[in-house]
Amino acid sequence: MKDKIFSYSKINTYELCPQKYKINYIDKIKKSHEGIEAFMGKRVHEVLDWIFIERESLGNFFSVDLLLDKYEEFWKKKWHGNIYLAMTPKKYKRKNIDKIIVYNNGVKCLVNFYNRYKPNFNKNIVETELQCDVEFNGFKFKGIIDRLDRVDNGIYEIYDYKTGKKPISFTKSISNLQLIIYQLAVESKYKDCKKIILNWYYLKTNEIISVTYSREEINDFKLKIIKKILDIKDDKNYYPRPSMLCEWCHFWEECEIQSTTNPSICLK
Repeated sequence: MKDKIFSYSKINTYELCPQKYKINYIDKIKKSHEGIEAFMGKRVHEVLDWIFIERESLGNFFSVDLLLDKYEEFWKKKWHGNIYLAMTPKKYKRKNIDKIIVYNNGVKCLVNFYNRYKPNFNKNIVETELQCDVEFNGFKFKGIIDRLDRVDNGIYEIYDYKTGKKPISFTKSISNLQLIIYQLAVESKYKDCKKIILNWYYLKTNEIISVTYSREEINDFKLKIIKKILDIKDDKNYYPRPSMLCEWCHFWEECEIQSTTNPSICLK
């Protein structure tokens, strides 16, 4: 059954680089390596989850400093010896960053969240970090919803927090498969659900992109998802797909087209 369990991240990994998919999900090579941007994103997510978990003791009125203190606490507690900073080659024309910049980007994300929702941080929230699963066409899909709100009778909102990327365009957002899988899971779990609004919340820029889909559109997305899975299962070669994202990949030693270790810098 394991070969029939998928997630958006699993599908997305294949889309970005079939070789990385093979190394990670077929060869099952696991590493404790972590990019500094991903590390920051996890800590921000933890703080936002903490606000909901501790809602009764926190109440509606607390300072932004409380969030930033918790962010610093999580950062120090979870820091480990395999966190790396990618050094992007000049050919990609991307400015390199450092640990302090990344840390402060997390601060900016939390301040934006605080200013948007104060003082009713937990209004309408059903759950955060909600594990969900749904099954269709013989495949099972798993995921974690950053935040689920119930805003009215039968109306739900799904939020996916983004801490690093620039906001995608509306055109790209309406073709994104991630929140479609989440929507199907919520519809399966909450029987009173009549409508779902999908939200990408870009914390760094404090922008929210919202979309809704008709039942016909959702059915079309389901077919696209199944086609992608069948493409993955039919692939016999899993050729590498080099791009700027290689600089953030920790599987250089295992990759067919890399002959050196990843040039990223291990942070202390």
